[in-house]
This record gives sequence, structure tokens and C-alpha cells, in this order.
Amino acid sequence: MKLRLIEDWERVTRERKLVPLPRDATVASILADFLAAKAKHKTQERLYGEVCDGLKSYFNQAIGTVLLYKYERKQFNDMKGAHKDKSPAEIYGAEHLLRLFVKLPDLLGYAKLQREHLTVLVSKLTEMLKFLQTNKAKYFAPQYEAPTADYLAWWSSSE
Repeated sequence: MKLRLIEDWERVTRERKLVPLPRDATVASILADFLAAKAKHKTQERLYGEVCDGLKSYFNQAIGTVLLYKYERKQFNDMKGAHKDKSPAEIYGAEHLLRLFVKLPDLLGYAKLQREHLTVLVSKLTEMLKFLQTNKAKYFAPQYEAPTADYLAWWSSSE
């Protein structure tokens, strides 16, 4: 997953490309798939549900402030305007979810969790990362897209 993060950074910051949005495999659908895959653990079903709900909530709150590169801001605003009826978790996909995992240690630092709860949470988050790794071909965009001329004009004027 580290290589995937590096490739993502290079595509957006160096090549000036964008993750195609909205995604078919959204953060919401990835979390639903993970929850379905873990449904066999009946005794922990509620726990997996809470972890997925928490991730979705963190994602929706963090996307606009800590998960985007500067070059993606216009795309974010365009998506918010075009999809007013959807949350960011219903628009964005695995690339941005993976970025959340990088930021989670800092974000969870503010959560004041008991040590036992934090240990369980880290375990479930590790399972989620393994799930993403196993299903990377299904969830990650094979290619990033070149921005439109309007997008490039906006970027040039905002630098």
C-alpha cells in the first residue's frame, strides 16, 4: 500500500492528473464490502460495523481539509456542486481512503480512546488495509485522468 500512496502522490503532484470521480467503487461501497466479508464473525459484527461507520464519518469530515492535494481542490468543489445529494464517501474511492489511513494516527490522537479500545481498533484497521491490498485491482483506479482545459486554466490562475 505504501507504493500505491507514492504512485498516487506522483500522479497528482508531479504529473498533474486526477483520480477519476465519481468512482464506481466508492469509500461507502468498499466499507460495505469489507463489512460483508467480515459478516462471518457474528460475535464481532457490531464492532466491524462501528469501525466502518467511524471510518466513513472520519472520511467525510477529513476529505476537504486533510486528504486532498492542493491540485485536487477544484475537483472537490466541482464534485460537491454536481453531487449535492451524496456524501464524499459516496463519490471518492480507495485512493483517498488510503490517504485517510496515513492521517488516522494524528486524528485518533484527539479521540481519547482507552488503550484496550485503541488496540482493538488498530487491529480492525489493519484488517481493513489487508482487505484493500487483497482487492486492490477491484478498488483502485487503473489510470488517472488528465484535467480539462478549464481545470488547467483555473490551476494556472490560482498558483
